[in-house]
Amino acid sequence: MPLRKQFTKAIAVFMMMFALLTFVQAPMAGANPALADGTYTVEFTVLKDQTNQTSTMDGYLQKPAKLEVVNGSKFVSVTLKNSDWIQFFKTEQNGSYVDATVVSTDPAANTRVVKFPVSDLTAKTNVYTHVKITTLPFPYDHKYNVQIQYNTSTIKPQ
Repeated sequence: MPLRKQFTKAIAVFMMMFALLTFVQAPMAGANPALADGTYTVEFTVLKDQTNQTSTMDGYLQKPAKLEVVNGSKFVSVTLKNSDWIQFFKTEQNGSYVDATVVSTDPAANTRVVKFPVSDLTAKTNVYTHVKITTLPFPYDHKYNVQIQYNTSTIKPQ
């Protein structure tokens, strides 16, 4: 009988702990953090349109991204590798695709830094881009829709 009593007691304790834990939520790793004004870095992945699969475009962007918070507004800057291949890089803003602002270019390194506003770091940023490569033995000229997904758990002050 004492063994059965101990078992029943253990089950009761387990059930109470389980019940309590269902009401307590741990902060989500992908939560949209409240950030003070400043400069940060954030890791990201470029995804194929409307999927969770990594896009080839992921390899054309240098990581991590730079995240700036100015008066509570967030701006992300990414460095485009093979800049001469990327004819345009537009992000969706209020339902329309808008050219990202060119911050700088480095012709010797063939890179370009572009900047765009991001209202919610937990949401994917829709991107429309045009890749044209003229140095291949065949024509490569395509436009793509991709999404940038930020890993908010990697945000670090710069």
